[in-house]
Amino acid sequence: MGRPSLSVGHHGDIHAHRLSKDAWQARAYVRDGYGKRRRLSRTRRTKNDAINAVQEALRDRHRARVRPSSRQGRLDWLTSHTYRKTVATLLDEGGLTARQIADQLTHRKPSMTQDVYMSRGVTGDAAARVLELHDPRINGH
Repeated sequence: MGRPSLSVGHHGDIHAHRLSKDAWQARAYVRDGYGKRRRLSRTRRTKNDAINAVQEALRDRHRARVRPSSRQGRLDWLTSHTYRKTVATLLDEGGLTARQIADQLTHRKPSMTQDVYMSRGVTGDAAARVLELHDPRINGH
């Protein structure tokens, strides 16, 4: 019989391994609020620094979980993901680049930030003007 699965909000053991002469990676698996098992890893110059970085990330992840009591109910929808999405949207609307937003959200790849957190539903006036040129209802073509 295998070991029991992680319960929501809990993490497994932290393991570290050497990547190169000057780099260590520590990682742990955590069960998120949606029941998904996710790998959390951090790379640092020393083994202890890498392990400490994972421990800090796990503490931050735990603090970010907002779970009001069921009788309050008004904030049941609020999760760390919705908060991060809101921050990313505000930064995007403020004109920051995908790289700057990724740095704020601590993503290594801006493409992850763009795919998951940045809005794609907003179109500019320029696109509307070009499409209107080809609309027969507007131009009578």
